This record gives sequence, C-alpha cells and structure tokens, in this order.
Amino acid sequence: MRLELGSKTIELNVPKLTGGTVLGFLAFVALVAGGLSSWYTIKSDEAGIVLRFGKILKTAPPGLHFKAPYGIDQVVKVAVKRQQKQEFGFGTKGASNSSQYSNSNEMEAEKQMVSGDLNAALVEWVIQYRITEPTDYLFKVRHADLTLRDASESVMREVVGDRTVDEVNQAQQEKEKLINIAIAKNELIEVIRTTKDRQVTVVEELIEADKTGSVGKLVPIRNGRGVLEAEILAKSRKKLA
Repeated sequence: MRLELGSKTIELNVPKLTGGTVLGFLAFVALVAGGLSSWYTIKSDEAGIVLRFGKILKTAPPGLHFKAPYGIDQVVKVAVKRQQKQEFGFGTKGASNSSQYSNSNEMEAEKQMVSGDLNAALVEWVIQYRITEPTDYLFKVRHADLTLRDASESVMREVVGDRTVDEVNQAQQEKEKLINIAIAKNELIEVIRTTKDRQVTVVEELIEADKTGSVGKLVPIRNGRGVLEAEILAKSRKKLA
C-alpha cells in the first residue's frame, strides 16, 4: 500500500487478511466472551436464582459458581439475609433500596389519615423486613416491594381509622400482625417489626383554627362503597357506549 504526502511517498506493508485469519480472530473473541460469561459470584447475604432460557434452573448459595455462557443462563441476585426497610411519611436520603421511601408528593399523602374519632392525624412509620423466598419474591408477585408498601399503608389506614389517636399509639403488635397477614398468602417476605418510636400526632393547627371541632372533622359518609361503585360503573358505561 502506497501513501503520498505532498512530495513524499510512504510505503505501508499491510498484511493481507485471509479467511483463516478472520475466523481465528472471531474464535478468539468468542472464547474470551464465553469465559467471561461462564462464572459468577454470590455474596454472603445473597441467593442467586439461575434462569436457563427464562426458566428457573436452581438457587445458588454464596460463593463462586459456573453457568452456561453466552446468555444461555442468567443469574438474578436477591438479598435474603439483609434486613431492609421501608419508610412512610418521610424518607432517609442515601437509601440503597429504591422502594425505601416514596417521592415528596406521595410522602405527604400517605401520612395524612383520619382516626376513628374523626381527627385529622399525621402518621409516620417504618417497617423492617427480610426476603425469605427469593424465587417467590421474583416471580410469584409482580413488584413485591411496591406490593408490600401498598399492603402496609392499607393496614395502617385500617388501624388508624378504627381507633382514637391514643389507641393507635398502643396498637404496635396488632399493626405488625395485620401487615404479616396481608402478605402471608405469598409467604415471601417476613416483616420483622414496625418501629415504636414514631407516634401518631393530631394536626393541632386544625383544632386551634376552630374550637367547635368542625375543622379537622369529616362529614359522615352517606353513600356506601356499593353505591359509589354503581355510580362509577354507570358513568363508565355512558363513556364506552
């Protein structure tokens, strides 16, 4: 190969690529890629779920393991010995768990509740949990962490809505029991405890704003859930017609 630069001519010796050379290079690349994708490590607090073409093959314990290369086997790592937590009504920055707390708008909404004596209350709480069945956690329930958040919030609203503020602060064991019941059918997450140091507080500004108690109180519900569902269905049929 000859390269001309102005008045100068440079001779470049470029080796000719034969079919054997190209195949050899491709074989080398394939061998390196296969070697790099044929092993994996599981940390001491994790379990590895090995999938072969999307089907569960086995659960790998901590340590160094080998698998079929080139994406035939895939490994999903789940922290089964790590104690995780979810925060409601507030959030601790720098959390490694993506579902540990909600965004700012949802955070404000989830802590605003109404107690059984019709007081507007602010409720902040934490649940600590551990994943007990990694395969069920991944495949039996879609978005298990978000499901746990929804179940916990539903239980907390039930506990707060059936009791006065003072009674709610004393219902620690029942809150834990109900949260466990809410996810017991799945048998994939063990709720360790909910924190005892966060107390339910009444919104004092609403009470001071109106000494009669009308501010911060809810109007009695006149239509039950069945009536509301019927109204929603009736309106939706008109839109679909």
